[in-house]
Amino acid sequence: MKQIYLNLMIWTVALFGMSLTAQTVADKHKLMLPQSGKLLWEKPVKAMIKPKMPVVRMPHDRMNQPVASRSASLRATAQAMQLDSMVYCNSEGEKQNKYVYQYNAVGKVTEEVRYSWNDPNWTPNTRQLYEYDENGNLLSYSNYMINGSEWQLYWKDVYTYDSSNNQISLSYNYYDAEGEMTSQSYYEYNSVGQPTKYEYKELRNGVLTLVEQGQYVYNSENKQTHSERQLLDENGEWYYSFYYSYGYDSQGNQTLYEMYNWDADKEDLYLNVGYYYEFDDNGHRTYYENKQWNGTEYEISIEKYAYDEDDWLTYSENLEDNSSYYWHSIETYSYADDKLTGTSFLKDTTIQSDGNKSVSLTSWDYTYDSNGQMLSMKGYNVDPKTGERASRHSAYEYTYDSQGRTLSEVSTYYEDNIIDSSQKSEYERQDEGRSYIMNNYKQDLETDEWTLISRYRYEYEETGEDSYYDRHSDWDMESEEWVVTSGSKYEYETDGNSYTQINYNWDTESNDWMITYGYKYVDETDGESYTRIDAEYDVTNNNWNIFYSDKAEATEGNPMIIKRYYLPENDLENWQMYGIDYYYYSKSSVANETIQAVDARIYTRPGTIHVDMEGKAALSVYAANGACCYQSSISGSTVVSNLQRGIYFVVLQGDSGTKKVKVLVK
Repeated sequence: MKQIYLNLMIWTVALFGMSLTAQTVADKHKLMLPQSGKLLWEKPVKAMIKPKMPVVRMPHDRMNQPVASRSASLRATAQAMQLDSMVYCNSEGEKQNKYVYQYNAVGKVTEEVRYSWNDPNWTPNTRQLYEYDENGNLLSYSNYMINGSEWQLYWKDVYTYDSSNNQISLSYNYYDAEGEMTSQSYYEYNSVGQPTKYEYKELRNGVLTLVEQGQYVYNSENKQTHSERQLLDENGEWYYSFYYSYGYDSQGNQTLYEMYNWDADKEDLYLNVGYYYEFDDNGHRTYYENKQWNGTEYEISIEKYAYDEDDWLTYSENLEDNSSYYWHSIETYSYADDKLTGTSFLKDTTIQSDGNKSVSLTSWDYTYDSNGQMLSMKGYNVDPKTGERASRHSAYEYTYDSQGRTLSEVSTYYEDNIIDSSQKSEYERQDEGRSYIMNNYKQDLETDEWTLISRYRYEYEETGEDSYYDRHSDWDMESEEWVVTSGSKYEYETDGNSYTQINYNWDTESNDWMITYGYKYVDETDGESYTRIDAEYDVTNNNWNIFYSDKAEATEGNPMIIKRYYLPENDLENWQMYGIDYYYYSKSSVANETIQAVDARIYTRPGTIHVDMEGKAALSVYAANGACCYQSSISGSTVVSNLQRGIYFVVLQGDSGTKKVKVLVK
């Protein structure tokens, strides 16, 4: 029963701090513009923070209440049957708990009662009631606890819908022994299921009082533009616990993120951090600003860029203004019409906190081949008084093979226009692949002869579809042998929804690979039988640390018998039985309640659940605690993202029936 998992709605926000540091001027041009006049040096700016829903108040006491079995929605697949009751026993077959179900005329569960075995009788302790509208939408979900000989209402969830059957509100209501409401969490949603309003009320001085409220605003593209949360303090005054603003351009690029904090002294909001972006029509980022409050003043970082009609960089500007220094850099670029040559002019200004100021002026000439790859760079010092080029300070030359891979690099440095030193790197490459050997030479300026001074080897090999390793080695000139200095290896094996991931680093002491991280996820399903494992490798003790394990072996029949197992600590092989469940069915007049397999493939990747299918279906995703994380009508493949690590229940309802799968998201 998917309704079993509709008892909580939790939103979490994971707002990660972002920081960008100024790029150092030293060796800047070797990194800045070597290919096609493009910003290959440009550091990838961290993605704008994606708006997520803030944490809401969790009614922890509900989590201690029993809910219906994980298998309460089982149906026999051979004929239209409905589940009447379930009996849970321990591994010795001794009775533990029982669930009994009642249904309405269309086969939806209206009541479930939980009993505990108190030899020789079953004792009721929990009762849950469900109410539906004429369209089959769940209207209320109530939980009762036995109090003496009578049922006492403990909590009740209430749902409302619009004319298109979209859920538009949900409230969680809690009651005391006298039936008086003690607290309420209330949510409103728009037509696409996004929360727009949140309220929390609790008893204060005998009055149900609003003590927490929030709102969430979206644009016409359903992108969040604003979110806020306010709390009521002991004095009856409201204050903000958070306040966020988001902005977007006409292309959908996020251009604004602002986070405000509450100043208790001034009783007002202040901007704590802000990020501002601008993009041109071709998608190039042309402006970036980061503003952060350090407690005294704002520290600012600004970047500006411009491009010509061929998408070649023509202007770049960087500014850093903080308590330690002020740095301002402006560089302009120009190119010949055929884009085979180019020139740049750079001015760097730095002012230290003690007032010391320095200005650097440089200029560069570039040449490119017809593919836009750089052939040469020549750097000149510029006279700060005249603005004219003075002496040459460095030069670089490059050659490439037919695949565009570097074959040689020659670096020359000057002192007073006279060559001071010259170095060369030559690459030995295979016909295919990324591996290479780099031989480094130094030139004798008197004889013009090149002398080998070092060798470096980079090895890269794909060992599987998603597995590879790379190693870095230096050549020992005395022993004439390669010495591995570092490396990393990634192994990934998958079988259906199951996969194993292991990361290694090269250990120079043992001269071998050493595991640095390992993760194993097993999800095998065969009808009502399944095996699920969630384990992480313990690099200290060299064993698998099992976070979660569950295995079910089902025997068809009436009752259906399911034996359940778990894995002991650090043991991936020896399953231990912990219980036996019995599922009792009766024939149902509701033929469409037969659960058939929707033709879909469901699998996970870190933070996401992937659904690959043809046709249309209603997709619902529930967390292990029952929180509905996602609901939508889908057509074809869909990805549910921004999920926290944990167990989730995926429910697909299509014309051919319903498919329910429990998965683990890493």
